[in-house]
Amino acid sequence: MVLPLKPLLPYTAYLLAGGQSRRFGTDKARALWQGQPFVVYQWHLLSKCFQRVELIARTTQAYTDLGLPLALVDRYPDCGPLGGLHRALVHQQAQNLSADWVFLASCDTFGVTPAHIRGLAQVAEQHPQARAVVWAASQLEPLWAFYHGDLYGDVDAALQRQDYALQSLLKKHPVQVLTLQKPWIQVNRREDLEKVF
Repeated sequence: MVLPLKPLLPYTAYLLAGGQSRRFGTDKARALWQGQPFVVYQWHLLSKCFQRVELIARTTQAYTDLGLPLALVDRYPDCGPLGGLHRALVHQQAQNLSADWVFLASCDTFGVTPAHIRGLAQVAEQHPQARAVVWAASQLEPLWAFYHGDLYGDVDAALQRQDYALQSLLKKHPVQVLTLQKPWIQVNRREDLEKVF
């Protein structure tokens, strides 16, 4: 028996691939996982869940050679995921996308499943007062998380004062947290690939 496909979530997912990969040594978005570049693997995962997926990278054509579309470019480059969140929120406003939430993902985290994503979406829909919905294991996981469009002003202000930690932003707002039973693996160095399951 074939189960029917679940409808795609009515939000935009933004896949961050604009880091400098200093600790990895080369552009880790192009490193291979299950025979695919990280960025392609995560793009396909997000496309199974969301009606719309956008890539944020260092240049518009950063990954077009891998078959991915033109990317959005950070307005605040080299400011980490907070700069990516800012770009996502600016794009959300400019495109007049109706959903209140954006989903922020990274190309270097493994172990995330569609069930994790849909679990977050369900909580976001049930808690409109929240301004972020995240998973947590030993600490909050600020990526692969939902952020509310109302955060734009605070994100912009944090960038202006050079406070680039998403954790700082999360501490200032109501956040819904789901407990992650099995920690994800974030690949920062080549040796981290050995931990990826």
